[in-house]
Amino acid sequence: MAWDSTRGAVVPGRGVKEVLKVDRRVKVVMLLLLIQGVAGSLVISRELPSSAAPGENITIVLVISGSPSGGVIIRESLPPGWRVVGSEPAGYFSPGEALIKWVFPGGPPERIAYTLAVPRNARGEYTINGSWVTLAGEGEVPPSLLRVEQRRAVEQGISRGAAALALAGGALLLYLLGRRRR
Repeated sequence: MAWDSTRGAVVPGRGVKEVLKVDRRVKVVMLLLLIQGVAGSLVISRELPSSAAPGENITIVLVISGSPSGGVIIRESLPPGWRVVGSEPAGYFSPGEALIKWVFPGGPPERIAYTLAVPRNARGEYTINGSWVTLAGEGEVPPSLLRVEQRRAVEQGISRGAAALALAGGALLLYLLGRRRR
């Protein structure tokens, strides 16, 4: 007795070799289940500051977990006018599309870090979106919100005040040294 998958029943007279053969429909279903498992095994999250100042450089880190078999392409869509200053590992930046992407034929690293230059005229909230594609499927990197705002006057005043104090202290020192020589 043997199982005949085409009939969905046990039939007499089939040998072990024939029993072990898997019909084409079962192969397709198994392949689809494998693909879904591989596509679902890649998870990418984004780490970035909650806010930035106009003209500032910020670093964004993509944290990658899971290991898809084969290659992966990771894309990040940036706000228009923002530019990539650097990336580790190196990526491909397309300023016209405000897009940076990485291609990893043998699988992705655990982390990708890239630095963006925030435009001097940027104000408000901006969204950074991402996606990934493998031979087995595709997915989204959850969107991240970044607030761009002018730094508070107190923060700017402290640095200006420290510089003024240093200049005043230096001037006083020069004055005192000048009086000693007389």
